[in-house]
Amino acid sequence: PKGKNELRLVSVARISPEKNTKYALEVLSACKQGNIIYDIFGPVYEEGYWNECLEIISKMPDNVKVNYHGSLPGEQVLEKLSNYHLMFMPTTGENFGHTILESFMAATPVLISNKTPWLNLSDKKAGWDIPLINSDLFVKTIEYLAALSQDDYNIHSQKALELAQEFMNDKSILKQNIRLFENE
Repeated sequence: PKGKNELRLVSVARISPEKNTKYALEVLSACKQGNIIYDIFGPVYEEGYWNECLEIISKMPDNVKVNYHGSLPGEQVLEKLSNYHLMFMPTTGENFGHTILESFMAATPVLISNKTPWLNLSDKKAGWDIPLINSDLFVKTIEYLAALSQDDYNIHSQKALELAQEFMNDKSILKQNIRLFENE
């Protein structure tokens, strides 16, 4: 369920500069509207980087709660993603982004950077891909989503699921994957 002025965010990725966990936390620290929960799943790859993240977490505004849950077994990812309103992962780059596709499969829209193959998501109403240079737009998008009613949120959730189905049913993608494995 999605109540007005609440938003449950999730990240399922390793804690590393490439996945941009610290940037995500900096964005959340600037969010002043809505009651926001951000649950982080994934292994810590660099202790120093994680300590920088913990410092930001310790200074979060009262309306933002951050929880770290450690690693998540792969077979639990899809079910876990379905318990959130938005997957938030402003990555510095992805060749594909399997977790992004899994989020769509869970009917969970995404808020990501424009450094993945998943682009023009807002046109599809399945999510948002924003340039990292525009942290203010990340903040505005999160606050907009927090303010959404259940009915308005359901549109984005449905469109995320439709995007996953469209991708999974794309025969050209299936052929590309078959060629990839034939060449192995």
